[in-house]
Amino acid sequence: MRVASFQPWSGPYRTPALRRTAILAVVAALHFLLLIMLLRLAPAPPLLAPSVPITVELLPEAPLAPKRTRAAKARRAQKNEARRTAPSTAPPAQTSSAIWSQVIPITREQFAAADIKMAPRPMAQAGDGASQSSQDGNDTAGAGEGPNGEPLYNAQWYRRPTSAELGFYLPPGTPPTGWGMIACQTVPDYRVENCHELAQSPAGSGLARAVRQAAWQFRVLPPRIGGRPMVGAWVRIRIDYSVGGPA
Repeated sequence: MRVASFQPWSGPYRTPALRRTAILAVVAALHFLLLIMLLRLAPAPPLLAPSVPITVELLPEAPLAPKRTRAAKARRAQKNEARRTAPSTAPPAQTSSAIWSQVIPITREQFAAADIKMAPRPMAQAGDGASQSSQDGNDTAGAGEGPNGEPLYNAQWYRRPTSAELGFYLPPGTPPTGWGMIACQTVPDYRVENCHELAQSPAGSGLARAVRQAAWQFRVLPPRIGGRPMVGAWVRIRIDYSVGGPA
């Protein structure tokens, strides 16, 4: 009978574990060698030129308001100094004796004669229908009744019409002399409107119609009652004509 020899046990997992360890070591070595080769094959990085250092200094902002204030104070100081040094132009004060020496003494009669209220007042006319001022120089004298019974006053020229303005409306065959009279209502700007024929001479001469047609050019002062102009009141206007034109 044959006796079996004894060998140590080598399990089914011992050899594969050693192999795996060896394979991992070889793979790691290969990766390391490949990395070294890649580093040697890569081009060397260019040398960078040394950079020039830049120094930046931030200056503090200048306070604007104090500078303006100082400049304004300096200008005011210059103006005040110029005023103090400028020569005075004010006239010298006069004493009371010098003032009284320039007063001209007048008598009571001379003072009364110099009163402007006593001076004669000029009286303007508008043909024979001129306005007549009362003694106080304010009221306009009445001249009857207007077309509808309104008070009628004598007119006073603000500006006399020219011969050219009146002559354009004269009818053919106008007599050498004559006159025409109309009544008009005063309106603002010293003008008149709503004029009506009142009378004329010679009769049938057409002079009143000529005055009425030319009245849009007339400029008369409105009547004054109590010193107040009565715009809208009626006035009487008469124009005298002669051989040489309107009188």
